[in-house]
Amino acid sequence: MDFADFKFGACVDWVEVRFDVPDPATRRDIEKKFGTGSHAKPLDANEEGYAHAFIVRIQDPARWADVRQKLDSVRARSVAATGIEIAFDAYARNPEAGAAKLPELCAHMLKGSRTPYIDARFMKGGKGTTRTFPRDFAGSIKLFSEDYLLYLGKLDSSHTQRIYFKTTDKNGKIKLPIKSQRARFENTYLGVSLNGVMSGSLREIIGDTDFSFREVEYIDDKAMLNQILRDSPRINASGRRRTEVGYREHPLNTKADSALNDRARDALRRLAKSWAAQDPLQKSGFSDFGPVALSH
Repeated sequence: MDFADFKFGACVDWVEVRFDVPDPATRRDIEKKFGTGSHAKPLDANEEGYAHAFIVRIQDPARWADVRQKLDSVRARSVAATGIEIAFDAYARNPEAGAAKLPELCAHMLKGSRTPYIDARFMKGGKGTTRTFPRDFAGSIKLFSEDYLLYLGKLDSSHTQRIYFKTTDKNGKIKLPIKSQRARFENTYLGVSLNGVMSGSLREIIGDTDFSFREVEYIDDKAMLNQILRDSPRINASGRRRTEVGYREHPLNTKADSALNDRARDALRRLAKSWAAQDPLQKSGFSDFGPVALSH
């Protein structure tokens, strides 16, 4: 696959913070202060719905300074980041001709994921119908093109991932124009150390390994042979194929995987830089079309 046909970028999809307020407030009071797209949950509400402690999820923050401004508007104290979702996106450079290739790009993202094979599951529209994991690359492409989302990682894990062909927004209520459709790789972090969010730095969270599409380094012929044997499907006593737990059935590195890695790392570096920016006028690198400062 020629990745030059796509534009790549990364964004913070949402950030979640816990805090206290000096004066009791309702959920709606907090959401009004935080603005459109915020979702507040009171933690110690009384019968009238007033509380001092809240968790708020803020959608599409451009940088930590923007979050800080919202927290200041409610005089928040004892602030702690409790979750964050970071997305890596790919848009077709020529939407009319290239959008049909986005499901295949999703399959390339899947091929190199580090999450164990046993924790992967395809679900229609993100819920409901679950499909058996496909046994070939073409099968993955087909499922992505049919609105299936791939979930990676255990549901109770502190780090989970989703890969899908994004054609709608607002939980499927809004159809995206073809120029805004994209292949998306989401990483959600919960219940882990998120000090990097509070300091305005994402580098503690989005290290190279988190979004890395698997690369295999062949040092010599013996190492190559061991890698192939380790990653190849096995034949059990009944004659049926099985895959070693913890490894994918098709994990071997290709030139395409390395090229995808380069683009993911570039996008994440740009995101980390913009997230730390304190200038409220600086843009995040995204518009309604997609990334503005893009890799080539």
